[in-house]
Amino acid sequence: MGSRILVIGSAGGVGRRVCAEVARQCGSDSLVLGDHRIERAESQAREHPGATVQRVDLHDTACLESALGHGLSAVIVCPRQERPEVQRICVERGIPCLDVTIEPEFIAQVHALDARARETGTPLLTMAGMWPGLSGLMAVRAAGMLDRVDRVDLALCQSTQSKVGPEGIADMMGCFAKPVLERRGGRSREVPGFSVKRRIDYPEPFGSRSHRLVDFVEGGVLAEALGVAEVQTWTGFDSAAFQALVSLLRRAGLLGLFRRKGTGLRLARFVNAVKGLGPEGPEPIALVALARGEQGGRAREVRLSLEGPSDYGITAMSAVAMARLLGGRAGAAGAGHPLRLFDLHEVIEAIAHPEMKLSESILPGTHGSIQQ
Repeated sequence: MGSRILVIGSAGGVGRRVCAEVARQCGSDSLVLGDHRIERAESQAREHPGATVQRVDLHDTACLESALGHGLSAVIVCPRQERPEVQRICVERGIPCLDVTIEPEFIAQVHALDARARETGTPLLTMAGMWPGLSGLMAVRAAGMLDRVDRVDLALCQSTQSKVGPEGIADMMGCFAKPVLERRGGRSREVPGFSVKRRIDYPEPFGSRSHRLVDFVEGGVLAEALGVAEVQTWTGFDSAAFQALVSLLRRAGLLGLFRRKGTGLRLARFVNAVKGLGPEGPEPIALVALARGEQGGRAREVRLSLEGPSDYGITAMSAVAMARLLGGRAGAAGAGHPLRLFDLHEVIEAIAHPEMKLSESILPGTHGSIQQ
């Protein structure tokens, strides 16, 4: 029997991209569409001849117990869960499970299953998307090209054309609302999220942009894994007007409202409506990982740049590639970030997408200014 990958939340924005990637990387007969509305899953399955469907309701434990059968080679969870019920069942049944959620509290709950996952030989991957996920692998690769690492910066240029649902918008704005520790020169201070600016040199056609410091869950993971205190995450948009709107919301004290149930989704729908006022177009994004330190006794900066077709698109490509690479991977059991199992180039090679471009360079000294 070939691989069978269950995509939970198959009808959502991320889920649809993941389904398409399973079909592209593994073949449609490897795809199992998981949706709480079975008729919707059956309709979507017509886009992928050979795919099968499974009713999956994240709020119904009995339904999950039935859906998570032993014939699955992996499960990819796209929607947010309050508790890691899918992971709990997967651990007991030895089914590898990957999750693309960015919520720190939920990630901590999954990581609490680590000991049991090791006992049952089950891999549980969190942050198995683009940002976080592939971005962390870029940072590890950049740091590994230096003899000594003093600082790591990760930056994402987001597309205002991206087709993100209200939940995704609320998560992103909620992340911007959190205070963040700015680390520089061995010192740190707490500042409001999305307030400190830094000029980031992205690959063309994105160019040089002034983007903002944010508290992102991957920063702490990388600081611990690399043994580097100064790990900072930055983001912004390809539209100066939209970035100005987000800054206005921050100064008005409204970003914190996105973290409230109900209110956050209503505000997110408004932001989505503003984003949708322009004509539809491509959704390209760019990721940059910078590592500063020494190589051969000289100050150096390693720069990795990644371009791709869309945020959700690269998230889907990464999750499916990692699910494939987990098959037979020695030492995969346990819960954690993909960096404990994979290196950047093997994931890029597994993705094998013509629109994904990775470049690496080593520069003398340091570049990029930081300002309040």
